Amino acid sequence: MSPLATRYPDDAALRSYASRALARLRALPGVESVGISSYLPFSWDSSSSVIIPEGYAPKPSESVVSPSQLYVSPGYLEALRVPLKSGRFFTDSDTPEAPRVVIVDEQLARHFWPNQDPVGRRMYLPDVPEDVAKPGPKVTWLRVVGVVGTVKLNGLEEGEHARAGAYHQAYAQAPTRGIGWVIRSRGDAAAITAAVQQVLAEIDPELRMTDVFTMSARVDRSLNPRRAPMFLSLGFGGVALLLAAVGLYGVLAYHVNQRTREIGIRMALGSQPSGILRLVLGEGGLLVALGLAGGLAGALALRSAIAAQLYGVGPLDPAVILGAVAILAATSFSACLGPARRAARVSPIVALSHH
Repeated sequence: MSPLATRYPDDAALRSYASRALARLRALPGVESVGISSYLPFSWDSSSSVIIPEGYAPKPSESVVSPSQLYVSPGYLEALRVPLKSGRFFTDSDTPEAPRVVIVDEQLARHFWPNQDPVGRRMYLPDVPEDVAKPGPKVTWLRVVGVVGTVKLNGLEEGEHARAGAYHQAYAQAPTRGIGWVIRSRGDAAAITAAVQQVLAEIDPELRMTDVFTMSARVDRSLNPRRAPMFLSLGFGGVALLLAAVGLYGVLAYHVNQRTREIGIRMALGSQPSGILRLVLGEGGLLVALGLAGGLAGALALRSAIAAQLYGVGPLDPAVILGAVAILAATSFSACLGPARRAARVSPIVALSHH
């Protein structure tokens, strides 16, 4: 939204605008939940700020954490379906006159209160650097009322240690001028968008929505920078697989050619073509098995580096590994089949005269 700062310079007017807009939007047909946030996921411009638990004493070598900070209204976390792990979400009772409250995510809770429930504990926002070691008289105190699941604020590839977690303050208690609307709805997104724009225009014609998108489109757009490297890697992988198949075919074809006389002797002594076929396929399979073992060992050794490049799967995900093994096995079998069938069709008379 723009330009809230000039239209609503004082907090009371801004709260009134936000309250009226939320009430009108919640009443729209098809809207399940709606909320305000100072930062939307996948915006890559989140702010962070130091927050410290009451009585927390950092270790001498420990640096002060600076988690992502968000100012959100009731309905925001529900609209994103962020799971509530403990305590409660924000409500309309979290007013400026009420005690200041905060909701932390699991990552921040684990850092400050490992194996404990933070609900009911107090945290403070330092006013000056000296407040980090000991809270001064002007620090802002907040009470933890809830713990929610960790949200990937800056992209799907965001690792567990990419940031120090996040905490949410009640928007009514600390309103900001830069806001975004999050709306969960049923039905056609375009129709809901038009209705939302109409409602906001009726409340204040001077304000306009500068960027409207669905969350799926937002996620899709966040992946654009990775698509080119992904397809390039896929292409290189395909070329590598093709070269490996050609190389395996060449090795087995040369091997069969060198053993033509031996194969003829085996067949003259009673070996069946099916036995020769199994013999060559078995030798090719041994080469493939050695290659797969080396590849799996490499994957194990590099799993930490690989994990940072993956989302939704682990570096040792059984389905992924079995799928890769199946593709390699099928390709290798196809490469081995040609030389094996040629060996099985060798005439003993021709083979015995082969030099």
